[in-house]
Amino acid sequence: ADAVEALIRRLAPLAQAYLDARRAPARCAGASGAGGQQLCECEWWIHARPSGGRSPGHQLHFDTEERTMELSGGRSVVHPAVSSVVYLSGGDGSVDAPGDPTVVLDQTLGGAPARRAWVVHPRARSFMVFDGDRLHGVLPGGRRGGGGEPYESGPDVLNSGLPAAQRLTLLIAWYAEGQPLLREASGSKRARALTARGSIPRPTRGRTWPRALQLEADDAPSAQAEEAEPAEWRPPAISPAWEDVRPAGGPSRVAGAAADSARVPADDLEEAYKTHFFLVREDDVERRLWEEHGEDGTYTRASEKRRR
Repeated sequence: ADAVEALIRRLAPLAQAYLDARRAPARCAGASGAGGQQLCECEWWIHARPSGGRSPGHQLHFDTEERTMELSGGRSVVHPAVSSVVYLSGGDGSVDAPGDPTVVLDQTLGGAPARRAWVVHPRARSFMVFDGDRLHGVLPGGRRGGGGEPYESGPDVLNSGLPAAQRLTLLIAWYAEGQPLLREASGSKRARALTARGSIPRPTRGRTWPRALQLEADDAPSAQAEEAEPAEWRPPAISPAWEDVRPAGGPSRVAGAAADSARVPADDLEEAYKTHFFLVREDDVERRLWEEHGEDGTYTRASEKRRR
């Protein structure tokens, strides 16, 4: 086993407990199809980026199984049953701790704009779970100084040569039994490539990183080792999640509650639109998903070329 697989096996019961707790009210209400979903597989990836100072964050998006969407011609959209973040860096979880915060909005694909959002600041060795169909991202940087004033932002800070704190996270998307995931044909080259739901490749002379994940015998925890009971923390909801900041007589633009429009320089607005923290249309995020992974999306066309 490798280190990531061992960690995932430790975290799986926590993800399952979250799913069970979320489904319980629906079962009590007699909703059909709500009972007993079991997590059966997951995919994971790593994000590493500088934090603090001037950071663009990570765009608001929906977790989807993109290959299923592409192979179905955009007819099937499958979200994870549970999405999660393992924070591998960060301080004590406070506002002034290193690392830009994750934001999760109570908003689903095709649904109305969220009224509530939750903001979670990184704390090393912590594990955050949320519904896999919710809109989320990483808020743009800008830790605050000791007096509460925002740090300077701009190219001079970005290119100052000062070492940037790293925001390191392991993202895990958990899928449950019965979710209609489409797979490549077993004989296709794509199925053997390093892709989502693929196996970790063997180490080679030019590809050494898989060796770093391998566990030695001494790395395995003993059966007698005591495990600390995880402490649960639920962040408070922020409302409203979006604020209307349209200029008088201008196009509609909507900003997240965590973004202070008065502090966004005009030069940064273009980047803000790309990451969807400012919207021209309420469905900007959804439109981008279809433009990339829909029937004639850019990633769909690229995948078709690779399969030929």
